[in-house]
Amino acid sequence: MQFRILGPLAAAQGSVPIDLGPHRQRSLLALLLLHPNRVVPSDRIMEELWGAAARGKENALWVHVSRLRSALEPGRDGQRPPRLLVTRDHGYELQIDPRSIDAHRFEAAAASGRALVAADADQASAVLAGALALWRGAALQDFAYEEFARAEAERLECVRLDVVEDRVEADLRRGLAGELVGELQGVVRRHPFRERPVRQLMLALYRAGRQAEALRAFDRYRHRVAEDLGLEPSPELRRLQERVVRHDLHPTDLAR
Repeated sequence: MQFRILGPLAAAQGSVPIDLGPHRQRSLLALLLLHPNRVVPSDRIMEELWGAAARGKENALWVHVSRLRSALEPGRDGQRPPRLLVTRDHGYELQIDPRSIDAHRFEAAAASGRALVAADADQASAVLAGALALWRGAALQDFAYEEFARAEAERLECVRLDVVEDRVEADLRRGLAGELVGELQGVVRRHPFRERPVRQLMLALYRAGRQAEALRAFDRYRHRVAEDLGLEPSPELRRLQERVVRHDLHPTDLAR
Protein backbone atom coordinates (compact mmCIF):
# COMPACT_ATOMS: atom_id res chain seq x y z
CA MET A 1 0.00 0.00 0.00
CA GLN A 2 1.21 3.49 -0.86
CA PHE A 3 0.26 6.83 0.68
CA ARG A 4 0.86 10.23 -0.91
CA ILE A 5 0.88 13.55 0.95
CA LEU A 6 3.14 15.56 -1.39
CA GLY A 7 0.11 17.05 -3.09
CA PRO A 8 -3.52 15.96 -2.67
CA LEU A 9 -3.88 13.11 -0.18
CA ALA A 10 -4.07 9.77 -1.97
CA ALA A 11 -3.70 6.10 -1.20
CA ALA A 12 -3.51 3.06 -3.42
CA GLN A 13 -3.20 -0.69 -3.15
CA GLY A 14 -0.89 -1.53 -6.00
CA SER A 15 -2.29 0.41 -8.95
CA VAL A 16 -5.81 0.59 -7.51
CA PRO A 17 -6.69 3.93 -5.85
CA ILE A 18 -8.50 3.82 -2.52
CA ASP A 19 -11.60 5.91 -1.89
CA LEU A 20 -10.72 7.71 1.36
CA GLY A 21 -14.14 9.20 1.91
CA PRO A 22 -15.18 12.72 2.99
CA HIS A 23 -12.85 15.47 4.12
CA ARG A 24 -12.90 14.80 7.87
CA GLN A 25 -12.14 11.12 7.31
CA ARG A 26 -9.28 12.14 5.03
CA SER A 27 -8.06 14.53 7.71
CA LEU A 28 -7.99 11.62 10.15
CA LEU A 29 -5.78 9.62 7.81
CA ALA A 30 -3.51 12.60 7.14
CA LEU A 31 -3.05 13.19 10.86
CA LEU A 32 -2.16 9.54 11.44
CA LEU A 33 0.24 9.55 8.47
CA LEU A 34 2.16 12.37 10.12
CA HIS A 35 2.75 10.03 13.08
CA PRO A 36 3.19 6.54 11.59
CA ASN A 37 3.59 3.72 14.10
CA ARG A 38 2.83 6.04 17.00
CA VAL A 39 -0.31 6.28 19.06
CA VAL A 40 -2.25 9.51 18.55
CA PRO A 41 -4.59 10.04 21.54
CA SER A 42 -8.30 10.19 20.77
CA ASP A 43 -8.62 13.52 22.58
CA ARG A 44 -6.01 15.07 20.32
CA ILE A 45 -7.60 13.63 17.18
CA MET A 46 -11.00 15.07 18.12
CA GLU A 47 -9.48 18.46 18.88
CA GLU A 48 -7.65 18.52 15.55
CA LEU A 49 -10.67 17.37 13.55
CA TRP A 50 -13.45 19.32 15.27
CA GLY A 51 -11.68 22.16 17.05
CA ALA A 52 -13.85 23.93 19.60
CA ALA A 53 -16.69 21.48 18.87
CA ALA A 54 -14.60 18.42 19.83
CA ARG A 55 -16.44 17.62 23.04
CA GLY A 56 -18.75 14.62 22.71
CA LYS A 57 -17.41 13.55 19.30
CA GLU A 58 -16.28 10.09 20.44
CA ASN A 59 -18.97 8.29 18.44
CA ALA A 60 -18.34 10.39 15.35
CA LEU A 61 -14.62 9.61 15.59
CA TRP A 62 -15.36 5.91 15.94
CA VAL A 63 -17.49 6.04 12.77
CA HIS A 64 -14.66 7.70 10.82
CA VAL A 65 -12.16 5.15 12.15
CA SER A 66 -14.45 2.25 11.23
CA ARG A 67 -15.01 3.53 7.71
CA LEU A 68 -11.32 4.27 7.21
CA ARG A 69 -10.48 0.74 8.33
CA SER A 70 -12.90 -0.62 5.75
CA ALA A 71 -11.31 1.51 3.04
CA LEU A 72 -7.77 0.44 3.92
CA GLU A 73 -8.60 -3.25 4.47
CA PRO A 74 -11.66 -3.93 2.31
CA GLY A 75 -11.34 -7.71 2.47
CA ARG A 76 -11.03 -7.95 6.23
CA ASP A 77 -13.48 -10.25 7.97
CA GLY A 78 -15.25 -8.37 10.74
CA GLN A 79 -14.20 -11.12 13.16
CA ARG A 80 -10.50 -10.39 12.62
CA PRO A 81 -8.83 -7.39 14.29
CA PRO A 82 -7.64 -4.61 12.01
CA ARG A 83 -4.04 -4.86 10.87
CA LEU A 84 -3.28 -1.27 9.81
CA LEU A 85 -5.40 1.11 11.88
CA VAL A 86 -5.40 -0.24 15.41
CA THR A 87 -6.89 0.93 18.70
CA ARG A 88 -4.30 1.36 21.43
CA ASP A 89 -3.87 3.22 24.72
CA HIS A 90 -6.90 5.51 24.39
CA GLY A 91 -5.93 6.39 20.85
CA TYR A 92 -5.25 5.08 17.37
CA GLU A 93 -2.09 3.98 15.60
CA LEU A 94 -1.44 3.54 11.88
CA GLN A 95 0.92 0.59 11.61
CA ILE A 96 2.67 0.87 8.26
CA ASP A 97 6.12 0.81 6.72
CA PRO A 98 7.18 4.49 6.67
CA ARG A 99 8.57 3.88 3.18
CA SER A 100 4.98 3.55 1.99
CA ILE A 101 4.63 7.33 2.46
CA ASP A 102 5.93 9.45 -0.42
CA ALA A 103 7.29 12.11 1.94
CA HIS A 104 9.50 9.52 3.63
CA ARG A 105 10.83 8.31 0.28
CA PHE A 106 11.39 11.91 -0.79
CA GLU A 107 13.52 12.75 2.23
CA ALA A 108 15.49 9.50 1.97
CA ALA A 109 16.26 10.18 -1.71
CA ALA A 110 17.11 13.80 -0.88
CA ALA A 111 19.70 12.69 1.68
CA SER A 112 21.18 10.14 -0.72
CA GLY A 113 21.40 12.63 -3.56
CA ARG A 114 22.93 15.32 -1.36
CA ALA A 115 25.67 12.93 -0.27
CA LEU A 116 26.55 12.29 -3.93
CA VAL A 117 26.81 15.89 -5.12
CA ALA A 118 30.56 16.30 -4.66
CA ALA A 119 31.54 12.78 -5.73
CA ASP A 120 29.17 12.03 -8.63
CA ALA A 121 27.24 15.04 -9.90
CA ASP A 122 25.50 13.10 -12.68
CA GLN A 123 24.10 10.52 -10.29
CA ALA A 124 23.27 13.16 -7.69
CA SER A 125 21.28 15.17 -10.23
CA ALA A 126 19.31 12.07 -11.26
CA VAL A 127 18.55 11.03 -7.67
CA LEU A 128 17.52 14.53 -6.63
CA ALA A 129 15.37 15.00 -9.73
CA GLY A 130 13.68 11.70 -8.92
CA ALA A 131 12.98 12.91 -5.39
CA LEU A 132 11.41 16.11 -6.68
CA ALA A 133 9.29 14.15 -9.15
CA LEU A 134 7.37 12.67 -6.20
CA TRP A 135 5.71 16.04 -5.66
CA ARG A 136 2.27 16.58 -7.25
CA GLY A 137 1.46 19.94 -5.66
CA ALA A 138 1.89 21.57 -2.28
CA ALA A 139 2.53 19.27 0.66
CA LEU A 140 -0.72 18.29 2.40
CA GLN A 141 -2.50 20.74 0.14
CA ASP A 142 -5.97 19.44 1.04
CA PHE A 143 -5.34 20.58 4.61
CA ALA A 144 -3.69 23.96 4.07
CA TYR A 145 -5.96 25.65 6.61
CA GLU A 146 -5.83 22.94 9.26
CA GLU A 147 -3.53 23.47 12.21
CA PHE A 148 -2.37 19.86 12.50
CA ALA A 149 -0.86 19.95 8.99
CA ARG A 150 0.62 23.44 8.86
CA ALA A 151 4.00 22.91 10.52
CA GLU A 152 4.78 19.71 8.65
CA ALA A 153 3.66 21.19 5.33
CA GLU A 154 5.95 24.18 5.86
CA ARG A 155 8.86 21.93 6.86
CA LEU A 156 8.44 19.75 3.79
CA GLU A 157 8.28 22.79 1.52
CA CYS A 158 11.57 24.02 3.02
CA VAL A 159 13.16 20.62 2.40
CA ARG A 160 11.84 20.71 -1.16
CA LEU A 161 13.54 24.04 -1.80
CA ASP A 162 16.78 22.73 -0.32
CA VAL A 163 16.60 19.80 -2.72
CA VAL A 164 16.00 22.09 -5.69
CA GLU A 165 19.14 24.00 -4.71
CA ASP A 166 21.12 20.79 -4.23
CA ARG A 167 20.04 19.58 -7.66
CA VAL A 168 21.07 22.90 -9.18
CA GLU A 169 24.47 22.58 -7.52
CA ALA A 170 24.86 19.12 -9.02
CA ASP A 171 23.91 20.48 -12.45
CA LEU A 172 26.40 23.31 -12.09
CA ARG A 173 29.05 20.70 -11.35
CA ARG A 174 27.94 18.92 -14.53
CA GLY A 175 28.83 22.03 -16.49
CA LEU A 176 25.33 23.35 -17.07
CA ALA A 177 24.86 27.11 -16.92
CA GLY A 178 22.57 28.77 -19.44
CA GLU A 179 20.07 25.92 -19.04
CA LEU A 180 19.67 26.80 -15.36
CA VAL A 181 19.26 30.58 -15.61
CA GLY A 182 15.50 30.66 -16.16
CA GLU A 183 14.81 28.18 -13.36
CA LEU A 184 17.03 30.08 -10.94
CA GLN A 185 15.45 33.41 -11.84
CA GLY A 186 12.09 31.90 -10.93
CA VAL A 187 13.41 30.58 -7.61
CA VAL A 188 14.86 33.98 -6.74
CA ARG A 189 11.56 35.70 -7.54
CA ARG A 190 9.60 33.29 -5.34
CA HIS A 191 12.14 33.34 -2.49
CA PRO A 192 13.76 36.78 -2.70
CA PHE A 193 15.61 36.60 0.63
CA ARG A 194 17.28 33.21 0.13
CA GLU A 195 20.93 33.78 -0.67
CA ARG A 196 21.99 30.42 -2.08
CA PRO A 197 19.86 30.70 -5.26
CA VAL A 198 21.31 34.18 -5.81
CA ARG A 199 24.84 32.77 -5.64
CA GLN A 200 23.87 29.99 -8.02
CA LEU A 201 22.20 32.43 -10.41
CA MET A 202 25.26 34.68 -10.44
CA LEU A 203 27.50 31.74 -11.22
CA ALA A 204 25.19 30.39 -13.94
CA LEU A 205 24.98 33.81 -15.59
CA TYR A 206 28.74 34.32 -15.40
CA ARG A 207 29.44 30.92 -16.91
CA ALA A 208 26.95 31.67 -19.68
CA GLY A 209 28.96 34.79 -20.58
CA ARG A 210 26.50 37.20 -18.97
CA GLN A 211 28.78 38.95 -16.48
CA ALA A 212 26.80 42.20 -16.36
CA GLU A 213 23.58 40.32 -15.54
CA ALA A 214 25.37 38.40 -12.79
CA LEU A 215 26.40 41.69 -11.20
CA ARG A 216 22.87 43.08 -11.54
CA ALA A 217 21.53 39.99 -9.76
CA PHE A 218 23.88 40.77 -6.88
CA ASP A 219 22.85 44.43 -6.79
CA ARG A 220 19.15 43.56 -6.72
CA TYR A 221 19.67 41.17 -3.84
CA ARG A 222 21.85 43.63 -1.90
CA HIS A 223 19.26 46.40 -2.20
CA ARG A 224 16.41 44.06 -1.33
CA VAL A 225 17.91 42.74 1.89
CA ALA A 226 19.14 46.20 2.90
CA GLU A 227 15.77 47.89 2.40
CA ASP A 228 13.53 45.12 3.74
CA LEU A 229 15.71 43.45 6.38
CA GLY A 230 18.40 45.99 7.21
CA LEU A 231 21.06 43.40 6.36
CA GLU A 232 24.07 43.04 4.09
CA PRO A 233 24.93 40.11 1.82
CA SER A 234 27.14 37.49 3.42
CA PRO A 235 30.92 37.70 3.06
CA GLU A 236 30.76 34.67 0.74
CA LEU A 237 28.36 36.41 -1.63
CA ARG A 238 30.41 39.60 -1.59
CA ARG A 239 33.55 37.62 -2.43
CA LEU A 240 31.73 36.00 -5.35
CA GLN A 241 30.68 39.45 -6.59
CA GLU A 242 34.28 40.65 -6.41
CA ARG A 243 35.50 37.62 -8.35
CA VAL A 244 32.86 38.19 -11.03
CA VAL A 245 34.05 41.80 -11.36
CA ARG A 246 37.67 40.62 -11.74
CA HIS A 247 36.78 37.75 -14.11
CA ASP A 248 38.42 35.53 -11.50
CA LEU A 249 36.15 32.49 -11.62
CA HIS A 250 37.37 29.17 -12.95
CA PRO A 251 35.16 26.56 -14.65
CA THR A 252 35.20 24.31 -11.58
CA ASP A 253 34.32 27.07 -9.10
CA LEU A 254 30.94 26.72 -7.43
CA ALA A 255 28.73 29.19 -5.59
CA ARG A 256 28.31 27.48 -2.25
